[in-house]
Amino acid sequence: MHTTSDHILHRLELVDAKFDGKKGGYRFDIAFNRMVDGTHAKVDAVLNRELAAMPPREREMLRLFEYFVEAGVLSYSEKIYGALVWGDGKAEIETCSYLFDKEVGQSVKDFKTAIDWVFAFHSMTVDSEISAFLNFIDRFTQKYPDTVLAARVLARLRGGGAWATESDLTGDFSPNSNGLLLGIHQTSGTPIRFSGDGSLITIAAPGTGKTQSQVLPNLLEWQGAAIVLDVKGEIFEATARWRAESGFPVYRFAPLDPEESHSFNPLKTIRNTDDFLWEDSRFLASMLLVPNKKSNDPFWETKAQDLITASIAAVCFLSGPEERSMAQVLDYLYRVEWEEFIAVLKASSIRAMMRAGHSIENMTEKTLDSVLQTAQSALSAWEGPRVERVISGSDWSVADFQRTDHPPTLYITLRPGEIDPYRSLLRVVVAQHLRGLMSQVPDGEAPPVLFMLDEVPRLGNMPPIEEALEVGRQYGIKVWMFAQSLGQIRNIYPNADGLIGNCRVQCYMNPSIHDGTAEHISKSLGMFESPLDGSRQRVAEPQDLAGPEFKNLIVGFSQSMRPLKMKKQMAFETEPYRTRLFGG
Repeated sequence: MHTTSDHILHRLELVDAKFDGKKGGYRFDIAFNRMVDGTHAKVDAVLNRELAAMPPREREMLRLFEYFVEAGVLSYSEKIYGALVWGDGKAEIETCSYLFDKEVGQSVKDFKTAIDWVFAFHSMTVDSEISAFLNFIDRFTQKYPDTVLAARVLARLRGGGAWATESDLTGDFSPNSNGLLLGIHQTSGTPIRFSGDGSLITIAAPGTGKTQSQVLPNLLEWQGAAIVLDVKGEIFEATARWRAESGFPVYRFAPLDPEESHSFNPLKTIRNTDDFLWEDSRFLASMLLVPNKKSNDPFWETKAQDLITASIAAVCFLSGPEERSMAQVLDYLYRVEWEEFIAVLKASSIRAMMRAGHSIENMTEKTLDSVLQTAQSALSAWEGPRVERVISGSDWSVADFQRTDHPPTLYITLRPGEIDPYRSLLRVVVAQHLRGLMSQVPDGEAPPVLFMLDEVPRLGNMPPIEEALEVGRQYGIKVWMFAQSLGQIRNIYPNADGLIGNCRVQCYMNPSIHDGTAEHISKSLGMFESPLDGSRQRVAEPQDLAGPEFKNLIVGFSQSMRPLKMKKQMAFETEPYRTRLFGG
């Protein structure tokens, strides 16, 4: 059952649908018959004006007037209505008849001048009636500031027409879909969901509620496989139990907490065939080595990556998937069993391996020492007994995430202070799952695999993520990235704007003025023509976006609809999420 506010809101949405589509028109009847200065004047007319033919300012005033009519505050007898339909002579005259005594109607020569006479008699012009109407709006909104009607009217006067209305929420953004929850439509209270192909990004500073409003609600209802980069461990604690009890096997990869971690051996994914051994090894090496964006000379990193590639290829050539060990890769990089390593490379039928063997053997001792030191430093995170225990085997395979029945959830967890020293591990696990899932098109019945990647810039430049944004939808991959600011992403990705643009949905919370994020959003929202004076103004100024007006709001952009203004719906205060948190 609708409350009064819900009922009014629904009627206002219908008004918006009509005006946004510029559909239809409005009719105004004139029945003037009276004595004027002792003489007779009579005018009967029917006027019509199409919405599509009205100037934006007049059409917007008529929209606001229609709001008040639908809310039961005003009626069509108001002078503003007649003035806007007539439009100082711009309306279509459907029928008209008039009769004036000579003294009164000296200026009347035809239908139009007869109607002009009536409006002049009542001192009704578009400008005068709009001015009176705006004064009425000012009094009403001050007297009833907390009403749905006042909020909607003020939003329109301040550029609200730029924002998506409830009637826009169709197709991939239908509230009735099983799509990802983005937020709650600010004026209608309707959930805004995204069920389309393509990936998402949310840019929000710490403490702005992105985990509570977007991450947790979705993991507490998502019906497919999920891979979650959980840099604080709080997402696992809040959602893992419900997902496990709902039939989604849960794995946790916590490299510094082996007692509570499942195992994953990245070497197990390497294919030991002439076609793929070197290629797979090179890909893994590129993720093991975190690029140093401050380096002006990539020579040492490139050579170190070549050496790591060769070490991985040699280990995977000599051992089956179950026997491979990162410890052996590290041994080679510390020149343990060095002669065997060089011999395996040189004897390989894979020419890239053979060439690598000769190249490494022919390095000068000084160059080799520098390359070895760079490679050892890059893989330092993989040393130590705790890490060795969680990479000694594999409790799941990448292919498990494409199952149609009981698809799993993987949480990749580290504590905040451990991210930078151990991001090599995070990069590898995320990248190998992305690459593995993009190796073949899944069964059409399999739900998408959702990657929720918190603090994604801290992984460093990740080409597999860029590739997933571009083509992942073909392989049933949906990536949702989270970052603190635009600056974070631009520091890591040379084509940051292209990366963001490849996301079908972009969300922003509490943007900062200082790093340019608020200015970027303001420019993206664009301009609107003020219904007050016709001037061009920004839909939202940067200081407003960063201020209290938008504190509890999410601004969303999509390639297929007007910008979204959404309220944050926190999991801890909303059912059914509140009950599901921490397993109930």
